[in-house]
Amino acid sequence: MLTNCERGIADLETELEETYRSVTQLTNDLFQANELLRTNNRKLSDLYDTAHQFVDNVSHEFRTPLTVIREFASIMQDGLAGDVSDEQREYLGIIVNRADDLNLIVNDMLDISRLEAGLLGVSRKECRIGDIVEHIRTTLERRAAAGSVNLTIAIDDTLPTVYCDADKIRQVIINLVVNACKFSNEGGGVTLWAHDDLIHSQVVMGVTDKGSGIDPEHARAIFERFKQVGGNIRASTKGFGLGLNIAKELVQLNFGDIGVESELGKGSTFTFTIPTFDPPEILKRLLKCIEHFRNGSSYVSLIAARIDPEADSALENDVEKFLHGQLRRSDLLFGKLPGRWLLCAAANRKGLDQMMARFAEARIEFNRYRPGDALPEIDYKNIGTWRVLDQGRDFIKQFKAEFGAGRSINGELLAAVQDMRGHGT
Repeated sequence: MLTNCERGIADLETELEETYRSVTQLTNDLFQANELLRTNNRKLSDLYDTAHQFVDNVSHEFRTPLTVIREFASIMQDGLAGDVSDEQREYLGIIVNRADDLNLIVNDMLDISRLEAGLLGVSRKECRIGDIVEHIRTTLERRAAAGSVNLTIAIDDTLPTVYCDADKIRQVIINLVVNACKFSNEGGGVTLWAHDDLIHSQVVMGVTDKGSGIDPEHARAIFERFKQVGGNIRASTKGFGLGLNIAKELVQLNFGDIGVESELGKGSTFTFTIPTFDPPEILKRLLKCIEHFRNGSSYVSLIAARIDPEADSALENDVEKFLHGQLRRSDLLFGKLPGRWLLCAAANRKGLDQMMARFAEARIEFNRYRPGDALPEIDYKNIGTWRVLDQGRDFIKQFKAEFGAGRSINGELLAAVQDMRGHGT
């Protein structure tokens, strides 16, 4: 007969065996659940990639027929294929404009796909607002004329230079001006303007129309992708959403903000900001973006890149284009002196090793299909890595020291070097 102690030990052993079986079963269930989760994640990832590939393929397939339709309509409109009546010329102009509208939609679809996949390239550098606008002036004036809208471009030549991807900012301007023209009354006016904001180290650009305006409660919603605002909002706001969402993404990609002020019956003003070319201030914006999107747990590194100072200036330009082509949206490149650059990368030391390996492979691939002289060897030096959350000031301080080293105060040294090269000395 078992004693009380022996029965207690037996009961405890039984309980432990049952607990072990339960833990084992729970472990197996958890393992199976993890396997199912991994399988589903792989399926979702594959579907996501397939969806992006589908959008890219469809968008690219649209481009060829769109280009053909537009070009032949333009040829006929200009009378190069024979005489056309005024009425026929008007209809052909409508075809051209609608083809341009569809082309904008295709571009927006491609940009959305690339933004979501993190593949949209960005090439930020010092630019002039006047040059950015002049490049698309004809396009803007033609679109305004098609809608019988009076377009005024008020851009001051004395504006400070800005730091941005010029192509992305041009797309923002085109989207905003086209929308303003589309939703303005015939014979109405649209103004593209800009002014500097020295306090915040930025330039403010805006597009003002005298249309019927937007209900304030719907103003914020129009920047949301595919958002269909309801209620009694004016019908003419339909069509906002995709283009404006892309504009918002592109402005933020260039460390700016976008917004709208509108009053029913009086019109709307869309504004967006672009940082002026002030590298330390730009880096502050970069750090805020990294901290915001990566929950304050990320690092930023500073790398010096250089090539042989005797290299041809054309090769220098090609190297800079190559470097810009390898940057992610969270990386910045600043020219220091001829053949010298500073690269700011949102990466820790391990991430830098991966980045340098990627750069080396990309250079080999680039030279493989490059006609003429190969890109010269690029020497990279890791100056340091800092935690964004508590070492951001140290990073900017080191950047200032590196960026200022070897540069003349008024740029005379750089100008002298460029002048010597121009005279072959």
